[in-house]
Amino acid sequence: RARVRAYVCRYGGEGEREVSVDIYLEGRRIAHSSVELKGSGEVPVEFSLPLEGAGEISGFVRVEEDELPEDDRWYFVLSVVDSVDVLASGPPPEVRVLKLALSPPGPVGTPFRVLKAEPEGINSQLLKDVEVVLLADVEGLPPSTLYALKDFVRGGGGLGIFLGGRADVRWYNEEVLPELIPGRLGPLKGSPRGEEGYFAPKSWSPTLKDLLGRNSFKVFLFYPFLPGEGTKPLIELSDGSVVSAESGDGKVFIWSGGLPPDWGDITLRGVFLPLLYRLVLRAAFPGEGRKGWTGGRLSLEFRGEGPLKLEGPEGESFTLWPEGSSVTTPPLDSPGIWRLSGGGRVIALIPVNVPPRERDLRKTREGGTFCTIPQEERVADVVRKLRYGRELGWPFALLAFSLLLAELALGRARTSEGA
Repeated sequence: RARVRAYVCRYGGEGEREVSVDIYLEGRRIAHSSVELKGSGEVPVEFSLPLEGAGEISGFVRVEEDELPEDDRWYFVLSVVDSVDVLASGPPPEVRVLKLALSPPGPVGTPFRVLKAEPEGINSQLLKDVEVVLLADVEGLPPSTLYALKDFVRGGGGLGIFLGGRADVRWYNEEVLPELIPGRLGPLKGSPRGEEGYFAPKSWSPTLKDLLGRNSFKVFLFYPFLPGEGTKPLIELSDGSVVSAESGDGKVFIWSGGLPPDWGDITLRGVFLPLLYRLVLRAAFPGEGRKGWTGGRLSLEFRGEGPLKLEGPEGESFTLWPEGSSVTTPPLDSPGIWRLSGGGRVIALIPVNVPPRERDLRKTREGGTFCTIPQEERVADVVRKLRYGRELGWPFALLAFSLLLAELALGRARTSEGA
């Protein structure tokens, strides 16, 4: 089953109002609920949805009709899988911890299948069979391996980085982080086994709020991470330093501490399994980047040959050709689910919604300023008239022209007198 949380927003309005909310999957209504809206604001509503098979499933949340029917639906796409193939690389103790956490022996199954490889053994052929790569305390990688890993991430693969005592921080700062997860690692901080104290979680991303608390784990040693542009902090410690962060699309994440017990006790705590599961799943699937707003264009990662066919919810059809490792759509004018296909298969489902700003239907306050433009007038002229103050450009230009004429006349008179 999948748990989906939607937010019903009300712009303006007074008094309480009950609104019915329905959720649909593949065009079929799956569940119904209702919420009480008190004035302006938003109210969350949750659904638990049954999932019948693997693949991408399109759906939408619908509220009862109001003054703007176009914003009564919010479209989304769920990615459902049977399994996620993960490649773990690093020293045997760290790899063993990750493998036991993601794919433990016994009757209780998980969606993860974990493969192991030496760091220097990672290549493009091996990466074709996995969705996520986990580097655990890897000192460094040969240039060819690093290139293959970067190409893997650019092509949509996920990457998780765990540091430790063997990791060459300078190599990560210079060769790995700038392209994959912008930011910088600082000097090692703390003491082994918490001999001089420990650090606890202080704040965390909203995506982890149902997992973490102030006493979820302790960190003894770590490299403070300074997120760069486009990188989102995930967990901040009690000293204000960031210990975990992810790239803007969630495809790459970093844990700047180590997995051994003398670096912290997170692997011994119950929060480790759900936290690791969530980070790996976010890295395995498309993030929020695969969604569009009406009227906007969208660039999607794609490695392959064209042509591709893009079909809209109102019968629109476009032929697209990839450029490099991506394909760019024309303006997506209709809200709904757009389908990108090629080679006889659906490559991507793209949910397109009305931008939140265009959903704001709050009425103009009584006595508020508004103006309608007569059909025979130009917009630029009307806007110029409505500006506060007075346009002084033309008067100054006329004055300058008059002074120029006067100077020419005086000059001519002096020339005649001299002659």
